[in-house]
Amino acid sequence: QGTNSSGQLTGAVLTTTTNYSNVNNRLTTYPMAASSLLKLPDTGQTNAMSLTFGQDADYAIYPPSFNDNGDGTVTDRVTGLMWQKTDHGECSWETAVSNASSVNTGGHTDWRLPTPAELFSILNHKTNPAVNPLYFPNNPAGVAEYWWTTDIYGTNSSLVWCANKGGGLGPKPKNETLSAGGTLRYHARYVRGGQPSNGHNYRNNGDGTLTDLDTGLMWQQVPSAATTWGGAITNAENLVLGGYSDWRLPNIKELQTLTDYTLATATSSAGAKACLHRFVFSTNSVAATAYWSSTPQSPTTVNQAWLLELGVNTTSTPPRNYQGIISYESTSATHPSFAVRGPEQIFAAGAAPLSVNGVEVSWNAVPGHSYTIYHSTSLTSPTWNYLGTVRCNWTTGYFTDPDSTHASNQAGFYKITYVP
Repeated sequence: QGTNSSGQLTGAVLTTTTNYSNVNNRLTTYPMAASSLLKLPDTGQTNAMSLTFGQDADYAIYPPSFNDNGDGTVTDRVTGLMWQKTDHGECSWETAVSNASSVNTGGHTDWRLPTPAELFSILNHKTNPAVNPLYFPNNPAGVAEYWWTTDIYGTNSSLVWCANKGGGLGPKPKNETLSAGGTLRYHARYVRGGQPSNGHNYRNNGDGTLTDLDTGLMWQQVPSAATTWGGAITNAENLVLGGYSDWRLPNIKELQTLTDYTLATATSSAGAKACLHRFVFSTNSVAATAYWSSTPQSPTTVNQAWLLELGVNTTSTPPRNYQGIISYESTSATHPSFAVRGPEQIFAAGAAPLSVNGVEVSWNAVPGHSYTIYHSTSLTSPTWNYLGTVRCNWTTGYFTDPDSTHASNQAGFYKITYVP
């Protein structure tokens, strides 16, 4: 991480999203964009499994918040996405895809199937079914057991990513739903709002940490060794890394954001590589296995916690036959874990050249997000002076500081803070 001769920050990694040519794949292609979620909502889990501090319930960050619009739609106040209040009912995945263009709930005609991450964002992991019934009531025709997303598993057109009413996420056979000759109810719940994208924009901080510029979360780059769930919580709480000591074990929604669905393709553990960004997270240091979250699986069971499977595990209970699955396991099992902190994103840039209007400052940015700019005469100063907040529409952010003395002193620094 650093600055070039123009004061522009370097070191950011912009993910690209792979689009398969298979016609049975996504509803639309995903150009790389900022996350469609303005902020990442909390899981809703407020129950602790034990007295061990560091569980999901000990950290309430952006609690779930919805608004019933009174027209059959619900707006998620955290993510900014709008959802159908009552899902569209049971159907095959092909019908769910083709029906999207004809849906006009609430008078809107730009509905689409959600991405796996978008669908997972509305789940509430305190309840079972894992949705808030006040805002997402059951369809009168029948209770959904799964909800479709717009993604297939890798290039396998027979498997579609689905969320289940218990709070999990994984690829499921299309022929399991009633309309395809199966015995289960798979429903479509449409969404509208931000541009869909399955990629994430990362910044390598060069100190063993990474920052997700979409969520504002800072991650431990090399995961901790395998241990029990309680051990993973304690390890994260005690971690000192990158000059920070406020690390914690991520909740299951935070952990889910590490998944790169374009890399989730393995069907056996042999040769499988972890399905996350393989440039900033080296496959040599991130094993293709399951990773603990801080979220207990209660209230349906005790002594079980949610995890993210980055590999393939056919012997687990329940089995995790594919990568990227959100599932759960006994807290006595041993798995590695990532620590997280934030959300926030702060970095500093040296004083930039003087223009006729003032000091021009630029940095790598995520389109559609806002940044706050501060100035100080020292990088280690406890006092930074607020200059303003700007919203970036391009991959480079720009700000002009009108105070020319900041340039003439040749000792000023600018701190640009990501606004999650």
